[in-house]
Amino acid sequence: MKRKIWFTLIMIFTLFSIVYASNNIRLFVEGKYVNIPVKLINGEPFVSLPKVYKYLGLSYSFDKNTNKVHIKTEKINSLNAQLNLLYLYIYPKSADEAVEKWAYGVKFRNGALQYAVLSPSLKISKNRVMKGLIG
Repeated sequence: MKRKIWFTLIMIFTLFSIVYASNNIRLFVEGKYVNIPVKLINGEPFVSLPKVYKYLGLSYSFDKNTNKVHIKTEKINSLNAQLNLLYLYIYPKSADEAVEKWAYGVKFRNGALQYAVLSPSLKISKNRVMKGLIG
């Protein structure tokens, strides 16, 4: 009798563990974990759009009359424009300037500046190295 009870308890625990593990889907954006619940529906992952929009800094509106969702990206476009202007300012005009800015980045431990002054081919190889270290 005791064996049947233990066997039943172990089976129940195992079933609950399997069900819990199958619902343990995590969302990552650009390699960073985001605490937004993910559900599987017919084998496909689904997330709450308002929570994703909020995380990404987007705004949206839903028109109930036409059943349309409108996503507003002005904030992202504005940030991209600002980054492009900053990049144009930082990007070296000569090899000597690249070396000076690189040395400045090393001196003040500014990896973003060091990365910004790399040539496009060096950025690609550096990205491969970093992805290998992370993933």
